[in-house]
Amino acid sequence: MKDDIYAQSNSDIIRELGTRFKDYRKRMGLTQKEVAAHTGLSVFTISTFENGTFTGLTLSSFLKYSRHW
Repeated sequence: MKDDIYAQSNSDIIRELGTRFKDYRKRMGLTQKEVAAHTGLSVFTISTFENGTFTGLTLSSFLKYSRHW
C-alpha cells in the first residue's frame, strides 16, 4: 500500500487488499474454487475482489474471506 493510506480512496484500498489476498492465496497453493468451498463465497465474488473489479465487497464477505487463512 502507498505510504499515506489517508490519501487513497476506499476503492483503491480495497483493490490493494484484493491484490494482496490473491498473492497470498497463490503462495498457499489454493485455487479460487478451493477458497470458495471453504468460505461459502462464490468464485465470482472472490475473483472480482482479487482482481479489483468489485469494490462493493460487504464486510461480512470480507471477514469470511479473511478468516479462511
